[in-house]
Amino acid sequence: MSEESETKENPKSSGRRARRQAETRNRLLSASRKVFANTGVAYATIAQIAKTADVGFGTFYLHFQTKEEAYLAVINEGFARLDEQLDEILEVAPVQQLSWSEVINLQIRQFFDFASENYDLFLVGFAGLDIGMRSGIELRRHYADRFIQMLAQEISRNQVG
Repeated sequence: MSEESETKENPKSSGRRARRQAETRNRLLSASRKVFANTGVAYATIAQIAKTADVGFGTFYLHFQTKEEAYLAVINEGFARLDEQLDEILEVAPVQQLSWSEVINLQIRQFFDFASENYDLFLVGFAGLDIGMRSGIELRRHYADRFIQMLAQEISRNQVG
């Protein structure tokens, strides 16, 4: 029985395959993050990433076309978690009747806690400059704009206290 017909007949097989693919992609992202942080994006090789992820060289190309694509995935997915954490603070602020200074304090603490726990992600974010990727500059602008926008929202809600 071919793998294709097995998938059609058994939905569990496709679920298992999707799970394995997601696990492999996550290993590649983790390995990319580690290699980029240690060697810089310019000096990192796909072979190093594949070896660190414990996958075959060709497996990398099943998930990413280039190391730059892997770099962008590391940055986008890594910093998406920070955005989610900062959004959670903004969502609970009105419910908990937090003052603007409490919101600012929580957001800044969350940002620095995240940076401390994800130091390598910040290294990777700025390492992209060595290959002309502007992600480090864009990250600084994104979070500066985000904090400015949050301040403006809190002030406009008249929660100055």
